[in-house]
Amino acid sequence: MFVRQATHARLKAAHDALARELSETRLDVLHWKMKWSELSDTYARMLLQATQEIANAQKNSVRVTVTGGGQQLSAEDIKRLLMLCHPDKHGGKPMATEMTAKLLQLRKDARP
Repeated sequence: MFVRQATHARLKAAHDALARELSETRLDVLHWKMKWSELSDTYARMLLQATQEIANAQKNSVRVTVTGGGQQLSAEDIKRLLMLCHPDKHGGKPMATEMTAKLLQLRKDARP
């Protein structure tokens, strides 16, 4: 079957337009795949960072029970208490020695 030249030209133009549109659509799909990948990587990094921060916060805090209640002490808090009550600062008094030993044990027990 023969197609008239005008019909052929019209069909070829339509085909070319559709081919361009398909090419542009493929580029859009690639663009959005790259964007998705970037967002996914960013989310994974943020999730890992948050998980590490939570683990560090838990590692650096100690649960201390005082007459039925509870109080959180961080590793830094224990360090500061040790500096305050160290026997060298109190002339070797027995109470300073005893409290320092208890704080050292508390710090040791709190470490994983």
